[in-house]
Amino acid sequence: MQSEHAAPTLQQQAAIGSDLRKIINDAKFQEGIAWNSRSFQAGEQILKEGTEGRSLFLIESGEVRVMVTLKIERRVRPGICDLHTGDIFGELNLFEQHPRSASVTAISDVQLLEIDGERLSHYLNQHPEIGYPILKNLFQLMVSRLNKANRRIEYLLGWGLKAHNI
Repeated sequence: MQSEHAAPTLQQQAAIGSDLRKIINDAKFQEGIAWNSRSFQAGEQILKEGTEGRSLFLIESGEVRVMVTLKIERRVRPGICDLHTGDIFGELNLFEQHPRSASVTAISDVQLLEIDGERLSHYLNQHPEIGYPILKNLFQLMVSRLNKANRRIEYLLGWGLKAHNI
């Protein structure tokens, strides 16, 4: 499965990653409380669809696959996308705890930074000079991902209509 990156998405993720590293290097944003470094082996599940969570993940090294479960005649787990070093995931649960919308599995050995959403939100409120650019880039990234999802839905709808001669 190929990664679906557009140039602006790469720039946005690089900017988000750079800003997150600045925050992590701030002594006020304590390791073990506000963030943790985590390692996963290839094939190991990182997040499970439907579980509650409020963390954002930054991939320090390695590659992961984002998957959802389709409940049709048989359960199918298609890959939504592959994410690589510098990419983020978990952003949908950053500011409110909701069931995870997808599962994430390590394709290779992976090193991640798991950042607590509540503590990050508090930090960003206290440091708007860092918070605004992160939120702006995060918003742009989410819009880009939503646009890709919309294009996939349009393609699948067209394919379904054609397959059924509609």
